Amino acid sequence: MLKSFFKQKENQSDILIEEINSLTPKEKESMIDGLLDLVALLKSSNEKNAKGDSVFIERITEVKNTVEEGRTSLITSSGNIQRILDEAQNIHSITASVEAQGEQNIRLVNEGNENMNKLDSQMD
Repeated sequence: MLKSFFKQKENQSDILIEEINSLTPKEKESMIDGLLDLVALLKSSNEKNAKGDSVFIERITEVKNTVEEGRTSLITSSGNIQRILDEAQNIHSITASVEAQGEQNIRLVNEGNENMNKLDSQMD
């Protein structure tokens, strides 16, 4: 009886009213009990879905926070790596300068030795 109503696409409230009026009091009570059960089931399902959605949103928020922390950590690490690279370049420049100065000092010492040898040979 009511199944045919729900299968139809058009609004047929008059037919529904006639069908409900033609029911016996026991059938009406049974129909109302069924509708109340359906409402309770829908309410329960809605509460479960709301709890599930809440847990899902909470987990998404946790993942988002974790990803944000990871992103911040990567940015910090990237900055630290750049500073290390800059310091390494600075150390390399200082080392090259010290090496060049050392080579110049060795040349000066060699030149000084040669001059001392010349002076010593002139003094003999």
